[in-house]
Amino acid sequence: MKKLNCILIIDNILEDRIFLENIFKEQDIEVLSCENTLEALELIEEHYKIELLIIDLNLEFLNGVDSIKLIKENFHNFFAESKLIVSYSSLNINKEDYEYFENEIEYKIKKPFSSENLINLIDSIFENKEFEIGNKKHFNKDTLMKRLGYNEELYLELTKESIEFISEYIENIKNYIENDDNNLIYRMAHKLKGISLNMSFEFMAYLAETIQDNSSDREICKKIVLHIEKEFELLKKNLNEGGILF
Repeated sequence: MKKLNCILIIDNILEDRIFLENIFKEQDIEVLSCENTLEALELIEEHYKIELLIIDLNLEFLNGVDSIKLIKENFHNFFAESKLIVSYSSLNINKEDYEYFENEIEYKIKKPFSSENLINLIDSIFENKEFEIGNKKHFNKDTLMKRLGYNEELYLELTKESIEFISEYIENIKNYIENDDNNLIYRMAHKLKGISLNMSFEFMAYLAETIQDNSSDREICKKIVLHIEKEFELLKKNLNEGGILF
């Protein structure tokens, strides 16, 4: 697991906080934890090296969405410097909060989860960080749904179909890299970029474009395709959690 300076946990369930604390203490990472957002605000003010916030959606009194908004109001640059994971046991929240959760929260993990699943998610977040630019999302569902006229049936059909194509394109890129075929690497990366843009898989599109730009450098392509594979697994996981099964 990537060595982080400090992690902040906000969860009102003591057993869950202890579970998370133990994961990170075993990795020799400084852990701050609390049961509500007011305590969290004090901790954020006192500590300037928090790299990751893990917050439970189903907090009492002030839920995870409202808590995130409150943190943003008080510390405008916090989420520019720190990553956010929202854990949840249920999605029993109002419509406005649900839309925020779906469209604005990039990294989610459903309880109960294993330490291995959490560590894999964290590693994927921070390994991708070196390639991040702007405000690209793994999946900008809101943009896609607007493009489809909020047709849920069409959304489900296109998403399943696109995942099949993307899987094929990734395998082809890997084969072309092994065969050192620069032209085919470029053309297949172009296809991957196109379908990713069509489906609003923004970060995947960026990685595909990076392959295009470096199609003549086999070693760089090999490195980037590893990130593409991890991004693909993360996309499938998020879509599965949203009800699309593969």
